Amino acid sequence: MIMQFFIAFAVAAAAALAMTPLVIRLAHHVRAVDQPNERKIHTHPIPRLGGAAVCAAFLLTATFIFVTRSDMVRPPWGDPLQGAALVITCLLVLALGIWDDIKQLGPGKKFLFQVLLSSIVYIAGVRISIVSQPLGGGLLDLGWLGYPATVLWIVGIMNALNLIDGLDGLASGVAMVAAITIAAISFAKFEDAGTAMVAVILAGALLGFLRYNFNPAKIFLGDSGSLFLGFVLAVLSIRGSTKGSTAFALLIPALSLGLPILDTILSMVRRLLRPIIRMEGKGESTLRRLRSMFLPDRDHIHHRLLALGLSQRQAVVLLYFVASGLGCSAYGLTLVNHVGGVLIIAVAGVAIMAGVHRLRYREFAILRSGSLLPIYRHPFTQSPWFQGAIDTGFTIAAFLLAYTFGRDSALPDPGVEDFRLMLLGVTALQMSVFFFSGVYKGVLRHAGVEDAVRIMKSVAISLFIGAGLYLLLGLRVSDSLTRMFLLDFYFLMTLLVVSRFSFALLNRLAREKFEGKDPVVIYGTGDLAIAALRTILASPGLRLRPVGFLEDNPRMEGRTIHGYPVLGGHWRLERLLRSQTVSALIVASNDILPEVQKRIRQITRQERLPVRIFAPFSDLSVEMDSRSALVPAPVQPSVLAEQGRADVLLEKFLKIT
Repeated sequence: MIMQFFIAFAVAAAAALAMTPLVIRLAHHVRAVDQPNERKIHTHPIPRLGGAAVCAAFLLTATFIFVTRSDMVRPPWGDPLQGAALVITCLLVLALGIWDDIKQLGPGKKFLFQVLLSSIVYIAGVRISIVSQPLGGGLLDLGWLGYPATVLWIVGIMNALNLIDGLDGLASGVAMVAAITIAAISFAKFEDAGTAMVAVILAGALLGFLRYNFNPAKIFLGDSGSLFLGFVLAVLSIRGSTKGSTAFALLIPALSLGLPILDTILSMVRRLLRPIIRMEGKGESTLRRLRSMFLPDRDHIHHRLLALGLSQRQAVVLLYFVASGLGCSAYGLTLVNHVGGVLIIAVAGVAIMAGVHRLRYREFAILRSGSLLPIYRHPFTQSPWFQGAIDTGFTIAAFLLAYTFGRDSALPDPGVEDFRLMLLGVTALQMSVFFFSGVYKGVLRHAGVEDAVRIMKSVAISLFIGAGLYLLLGLRVSDSLTRMFLLDFYFLMTLLVVSRFSFALLNRLAREKFEGKDPVVIYGTGDLAIAALRTILASPGLRLRPVGFLEDNPRMEGRTIHGYPVLGGHWRLERLLRSQTVSALIVASNDILPEVQKRIRQITRQERLPVRIFAPFSDLSVEMDSRSALVPAPVQPSVLAEQGRADVLLEKFLKIT
């Protein structure tokens, strides 16, 4: 059988090598060419119908193998009708991508077509309907939830491959690694030679296509390729997701496609946080700001690697290794027990967190910027109803974790209904104890040691009551049940205490960042002011701490920019200096009225406030001397000015004298 896999792989690779040049000519003929713009990496037009070459090589090779080797390997579909439906759907997905490559289909229409095509797959019988219970053995029937789960998975993977297709050879190489992972898991663990054969053929076609798609690329996958690959990989992963019997079976396909999924999640979180921490003061509604999470940008993982100084080839090869590591983790989950699975997930989680931290996303710096602190001060978050809702979720999560890792075969396996009643009973009991023990009498943002002690007592009391109820019902408190109680105590207490002290932690992080630094106010809210703010935040050596902005436009007062408030116009400066300590004023605006300059000069002379003009790209930097007269002081222009980078500047441009 291994030899059959090698033959199929080689045939698919040869077919892709032969067909890709033909598709390149076709793409030029129909003008399916990707033009360079500010979001693109390439600098000259490149054809983008690569999906047609991959699909043709894939389908022709699959047909050849399953017809000529039908005695050795059976197709993965259950009957010819299902196979025909899947092949037709593949062709429709390819047609959707080609249409988008040529005519630029709108995102709404494209999403609707993706949902319809995923629905066809569900009707054909390839669906997520019965999955392994992560709560200890047995199978869980999703019922009507199988349809949205199937559609969400297929549409999500299709768009994930589409999002990661930003560098030459990236999406095709990552898809090839995922296909090899699915093939290895399907054949070695589940003995599903049909699914493994399809995955091997797809990997071979992608290897042949990479000859023309790797940097410098002669052709792109385009939407025709990324949507097609996402669709096929999603369907193949569904085949394996229902075959595992371990508690981690649901994570196996997620890790197999971990890199595109991670990039998609990071993109959604970044775009959701961006309106919160980058309110530019343009009067946009909350709905419009939330819609920004669906707008394209140049902050995907591969873009960040390029920004860190890697070349295209280096970034792509590095991401190949990341995808391979996640694939090995997925394969490892099929071979280990609970303890080994937890270790693999922990190692993968730590590696992912370290990698994301290394990418230096500004949106994820909100913990240290203090932007989340106002949320904790909102009256709604201090209400017992809000805290109770959060604690209910923690109670459920702690019980599920304890049940997963503490239960063994010594306990009888409850049915789905019995388990739901058990979960409901435990949650109701613990929340009742929390309420009557006074857990919700404190103020969330002022939690102290006594709150932690009260939480510990409440959790312990609820578990003792639960153990007593077990005894009253005639059940024996075994070692396995005791282990469940102890794990539940540990998980629940940890979650509750961390949630109570998170405000203090955020406050401490925000305070540590600016500890011992001089407070400054920035005049202006335009691009120059944003550049000044970024320079301060990115340059610890300046020893400066921004307090907020001054802006003479009355409509801007009360707004926030990057988490810092607009305090008002220049007329607020005198009151601000009397109410709190300010060490300097940074003027970062090119359109200050003469009368405003005069008034600022009077206030700063009277209060003896140092002033510095922020002009990073000028040959002259203007500053105010001790007599508050504007005096030009020559400085050398920034080396970074040639790169157009206003966010990272030399210290001399912002030195307070």
